[in-house]
Amino acid sequence: MADNTEVPGSALGVADRPSGQDGLRVGDLRALARALGAPPDHRHQAEVCRELVAAAGRAGNTEARAEGLHLLGYACTELGRFAEAREAYEQAVEAFHALGATDRELNARQGLVNALQMLGEPEAALGHAQQVIASGDWFRRCAGLIATGGIQEQLGRYEQALVHLAEVERLLDAAEATPAQAAYIRTYLHGNRSNIHLARGDLRSARDAAVQMVAAADLADLRGQRLEALINMGVSTMRTGDMVGAWRWLIQAQQAASLAADGLRESTANSSLAEWFTLAGMVDRAVHHGLKGVETARQTRAAFAEVYACLKLGAAYLESDEAESAAGYLATAQEVSRALKAPYSSITTAVLQGRLYLARGEALAAEATLLQAIGDADQISARQLAAEAQVWLAAAYVAERRFGEAASAASAALTRSEDSGDLHTQWQAQYHLAAALEGTSRRDEALYYYRSAVKTIEGMWWPLWSVGFAQVPSVKRSITNAYLGLLDAAETQGNRVEAERVLALSPWPFLRRMWEEHRAARCPTN
Repeated sequence: MADNTEVPGSALGVADRPSGQDGLRVGDLRALARALGAPPDHRHQAEVCRELVAAAGRAGNTEARAEGLHLLGYACTELGRFAEAREAYEQAVEAFHALGATDRELNARQGLVNALQMLGEPEAALGHAQQVIASGDWFRRCAGLIATGGIQEQLGRYEQALVHLAEVERLLDAAEATPAQAAYIRTYLHGNRSNIHLARGDLRSARDAAVQMVAAADLADLRGQRLEALINMGVSTMRTGDMVGAWRWLIQAQQAASLAADGLRESTANSSLAEWFTLAGMVDRAVHHGLKGVETARQTRAAFAEVYACLKLGAAYLESDEAESAAGYLATAQEVSRALKAPYSSITTAVLQGRLYLARGEALAAEATLLQAIGDADQISARQLAAEAQVWLAAAYVAERRFGEAASAASAALTRSEDSGDLHTQWQAQYHLAAALEGTSRRDEALYYYRSAVKTIEGMWWPLWSVGFAQVPSVKRSITNAYLGLLDAAETQGNRVEAERVLALSPWPFLRRMWEEHRAARCPTN
């Protein structure tokens, strides 16, 4: 990555030429800067744009300098370097305004909206977006409305966001749009819808919108947006239990973002892979990807990416033997989420904080935190997030031996997760419901839900062998606890045949050793 404090030399070696030649160089640099946008080479484009800005400034060519600043903002945005993008766009807006180039000023403002949004300055972003919407041009109105919808989504105002997106659909249908213009608008339209569906727990709709986003991004040649679509496809597919499909989308996005030096999407892909490995039970690898996600997010200074990465890393640590390692990342996520006025992230942090209290043995603190999280999630219609909170509230009640309340919380979580198709929350709800029922001596029902939890887990896990995850050395404790609960319940009811069948047919050879150790600890010999 180039030193951002100086104008670096390009492959043409023009940076050190005498300033007297600047007037001759400006035209060549402008042509090269434009050419590097399609097909994109944003690293080289940013370098050339810095040369163009400097050369145009020395030559007194204000219009070329403004164009160079605009293209620099675009290149830095595509590279995920949002603080640099904001600085460039702000200068471009000022320069085009001074020139009286209103259309180009509005284009620069649209780029500034995106940079401000990613840096966590929603109010400033909304102000610039309103100026774009007021332009009167249908294309810019669509772009401004989509940006406004994206900001409203990040603020947890999903219904308002959908109203803006519906207006975009109306404008696009009425416009005489070229195929390229329609593809461009639809890429961002589908992307915003996918994000809203994910936040609300409408996982199938989120995946469908992401699939449409990929197709539109390919037509519009928007490579960064295509990566975002792949990530959304991976996340929504993962949460509905298709771990193999999700793996393929996420690893493709991570590798492509790394090759393109796209820091934002590389961070987001690594953070999503951290979630994938956490849900699959391979916690060490989850922590590895989570740490990479945090590091890259902090390099880009993209506030939302940092929050997302901290949350996924925190969740990975909570499933490990290092639960306390989550505390610092959760504190960062909560601080930044509040500064961003981002309720979804704040509620997610609260759910993880509730889990941290449980890991510390502080069931009452967990209960209070999770009850608040459920109410807050319901207030913004984040149904899947509310279900996660209810699962862990059930765990807190079990820890307090309040089994009736635990069964109610787990049943509510199970209903919500079945509605959303979130199989990971579903099996955890089944497990905690089984534990609650066992606590009230409803052993037949408990055995049914233990079986259901294990069946759900294995339905997701066995296909992973097809993509190289056979015979892993260990999986997270919450998965093995579900098996041990089933084995305990079966043996208690004298069903040794079932216990042996579970051990023989599970995906993990190490489960038998764990079961034998568990039995020995439960019933030590005299």
